[in-house]
Amino acid sequence: MSTQTESAVRYEKDADGIVTLTMDDPNASANTMNEAYARAMEAAVDRLAEEVGAEGSDVKGVDRQREEDLLRRVVTSRA
Repeated sequence: MSTQTESAVRYEKDADGIVTLTMDDPNASANTMNEAYARAMEAAVDRLAEEVGAEGSDVKGVDRQREEDLLRRVVTSRA
């Protein structure tokens, strides 16, 4: 299992290629949609877009139209 820690959004991909994003700020007693969350979610979405777009991606359950929409949003947000 692949896990990203020390972040307000935990990114986990299991052996079946299923990605789970969990909001869990290790530095706060309650989860809030603050600056740390925004940075962590952007990083998680960027990572997911890269993994989905990679040749031979093992991420499962991605609708190709949604994949295109996700990639378009990532590119647009960087412009």
